Amino acid sequence: MKNNIVQFLVRNGMSILRGLRMTKDQHFSFREQVLFIGVLITAFILNLIFQPYGDFSELFWGFLAWVFITNGTVFAIREYLIYRKESEYRKRVSSLGHHLYNLDKTKPEMIEIQEEIPTCHKTNDEAYLQYKNDLNRLKEGIQPHTTTDIVSEISVMDELKPLKEVLNTASYKVNDVFGCPHYQVKLELEDWLMKNTLPVIDSANQKVEFLKKALEELKNARMAIKTGVEGEMMVSDYLEDFKDTLLPLNGIRFQSDKGTVENDVLLFTEQGIFSLEIKNIGANGYKVVKISKDGLWYDKGYHDWIRSDKDKIFDQVNRHTALTERLIGESFGSKDKYQVKSMIVIPNKNLEIENESIFNIVRPNQIVPLIREMPKVLTREECLELQKFFISKDIGQAKFEHLDSEKLVSEILRVFESLVQDCEFLKSTYLIQETYVEHVTNNNIGKYLRWKYLNYNSTRSVI
Repeated sequence: MKNNIVQFLVRNGMSILRGLRMTKDQHFSFREQVLFIGVLITAFILNLIFQPYGDFSELFWGFLAWVFITNGTVFAIREYLIYRKESEYRKRVSSLGHHLYNLDKTKPEMIEIQEEIPTCHKTNDEAYLQYKNDLNRLKEGIQPHTTTDIVSEISVMDELKPLKEVLNTASYKVNDVFGCPHYQVKLELEDWLMKNTLPVIDSANQKVEFLKKALEELKNARMAIKTGVEGEMMVSDYLEDFKDTLLPLNGIRFQSDKGTVENDVLLFTEQGIFSLEIKNIGANGYKVVKISKDGLWYDKGYHDWIRSDKDKIFDQVNRHTALTERLIGESFGSKDKYQVKSMIVIPNKNLEIENESIFNIVRPNQIVPLIREMPKVLTREECLELQKFFISKDIGQAKFEHLDSEKLVSEILRVFESLVQDCEFLKSTYLIQETYVEHVTNNNIGKYLRWKYLNYNSTRSVI
């Protein structure tokens, strides 16, 4: 009798251990483990009470009750939870077709991007004004799509970042749906995403790359012309207060036997004729340069001076001075009083200059004091006559190839508007995917499908 009781306890103890091991192997949730262990212990206690003292029929019915309780309860709970999850999912799926129909109506049209950067021929002043107007047009076109102030092309580039994040999120979601087996996807939605979402993502990414390139091109071209023209404007504004005594002529261009000559500014004063060469070096930030006695330019580096090619400025100054003197000599004779004196004007305060050369390098506010220190060599009448002569010789400013900002900004605005529509459409697909795509984890339907669908890991469309 004693041995039978011991064997009974051993067998039932081993059964409990096997049951506990099964909860681990089958990846039960904590709540299921507690329930299962409780059932095992209850069945063990019932057997312990009835088996030693009951007859065979009581043992038989007790055994059947034990099997039903330990195995049937967990499966019944699982089936109920599966039914409830499936019902919830089917309610949502019933409206899938309606949502996809609405999205089809908002799907953006594919547009062809004009990749080639347009160019045109204009004077520097004309190009500067066009850039200025088109930058304002760019600001006005982008501003409605953002809550931050649009200041320049860089501001627009910053606005591309959140749009790029939308595209990245859309790509991740689609890749997860098609590449991850832990998603339960309605086949109708899977086909729709394949046909509609992927082309929009590809097109939108091309638009982002085009906008980056176009905005960078626009910024570089505008800044290149802006630096020079605004430097000339600063000097012209300063000289405006002395126009009656200096008789300035801006951008006079004439023809010579060695090509055309364009002086930034010509001054006709009683102290002589002056050619001003305006160089807005350092306009975009602090800079230090040194000019040696022999006319070589050096830029200040971290540890030493670095050779620069800016001494070509002196060659340009000498050419303008010589050919302007020759033109005067042809009509007025070669006299000392008609010698053209040169000045290099740096209109900004960012450049620090160490000048050891013989060339006059000055700020705008030094022009008048420097001229007034010189002796008078011309009469007022001669100055007026010279001014009138150069006006008659003016052939107009030269035209150069510039980026066509009018066409480029129009294309930027068109592509940006289309990109915004793409992103709004993709955001709408987020909601569809989050509503109709079940992500299988330990916290949702996956744990209820483990026994019902033993191969769920390789099956995406199980509902």
